[in-house]
Amino acid sequence: MGEDEIKSNGYLNLEFKENANVILCKNIINSEFNRVMYVSSNEKINSFTGNKKYFFGRGTINNPYGLKYMNLNSENSIGKDSCIAIQIEVNLEAFESKNIALFFGEEKETLECMDMAYKYSNIKKCLEELNTVKKYWEDLVSKIQVETPIESINIILNGWCIYQTICARMFAKTAFYQCGGAFRI
Repeated sequence: MGEDEIKSNGYLNLEFKENANVILCKNIINSEFNRVMYVSSNEKINSFTGNKKYFFGRGTINNPYGLKYMNLNSENSIGKDSCIAIQIEVNLEAFESKNIALFFGEEKETLECMDMAYKYSNIKKCLEELNTVKKYWEDLVSKIQVETPIESINIILNGWCIYQTICARMFAKTAFYQCGGAFRI
């Protein structure tokens, strides 16, 4: 939500749109980042918090205290150590399983965020998109193949390394040695 967590911390405004089942987040001091971020699920969001200290409490990142609460405090993150934590309730019978989608993104306008939350509230649509994305990356990274005598090297070079290079260097315009995001056209 900003170039630096320390600079944007305390300036993220959360808004829960219960009817759309989406939490919206806007950076209120960074005019360069004027988009709206959202968090949603295909399951009903029962409660949320924007306060990292409340969520972690006396716990740790491995066991945050917020997991013990029946409901989170629905607190905005303005003036707080910012985070977005949501709580959903899922009941399962013995041996039952269920697909659950948790998703986040960013759009130009609030209405676009709500449209995306509605679109992906259908788990079948989520699974279709997942398959589309997998096929896209499979097709893209398979265009170049490296063969070495070491199979483990082939696996990493022909999959992860190509994916990492494309994502970090071309799409995100950053890489391990250039975390500032500068790029040349």
